[in-house]
Amino acid sequence: MVNKRTKPVNIRVSENDFERFRDACRKVGTRNVSDLAREALRLVIDERRSALMIARNANGCLDELAGRLTHLQAEVKRLRSLLAKNL
Repeated sequence: MVNKRTKPVNIRVSENDFERFRDACRKVGTRNVSDLAREALRLVIDERRSALMIARNANGCLDELAGRLTHLQAEVKRLRSLLAKNL
């Protein structure tokens, strides 16, 4: 299913930037600057979404690691107490 493009997005660019964009179109194979901009916006959104997912996963891992560290600290404290009683 192809999404019909009905919503316009307009930006103003300098002549120099426009020429750079047209050169980029030829290099990457897009038909025109609009297609180039559309693809670039999709990539930015996808990269940010991926970065957000990675950050969420990293936060979960850090939370788990912090919990394990707290447990380990309690265990070390318990073992020290046992050693102190036996010495």
